Amino acid sequence: MNLVDAVQHLALGYDFEEEIDEALKQINDVCNDDDLHAFALWFRLLRQWGYNTPTDGFNKFTNEHGKFNESLNSDARSLLKLYEAAHLALPGEDILDEAVAFTMHHLPLIKNNNKRNEVLLELAKLDCNPVQRLLQKELKNISLQVAMVN
Repeated sequence: MNLVDAVQHLALGYDFEEEIDEALKQINDVCNDDDLHAFALWFRLLRQWGYNTPTDGFNKFTNEHGKFNESLNSDARSLLKLYEAAHLALPGEDILDEAVAFTMHHLPLIKNNNKRNEVLLELAKLDCNPVQRLLQKELKNISLQVAMVN
């Protein structure tokens, strides 16, 4: 899951769509709901790829009032994954609304963790220019087609 997440954050997901889809099919029914980071990441990845993912697992991280446990506020990685997952809420998923409020309050208080995957970062750098050229070529073609129509 972490590799899929890193690939997506580096805008390389389109290069690995089939592999990502296959990986998500394998993890669809398997989740560690004792770990907020793992559960929020599992939830977000599956929701982004169109899976019907329930929010029930987030209840494990809340108190009797439906508020997220304050003990979670020092784990920047988990807060960030919760924040990302919460933005995939469907109407009526109040726990994800609470997650947005909780993370918006606590994330600014935590400094960023600078851990990164150097191999994926290098791949993203190498992939940037060819993708930029492709997009520029597509934009030029679209502009020419629009000019021909007008």
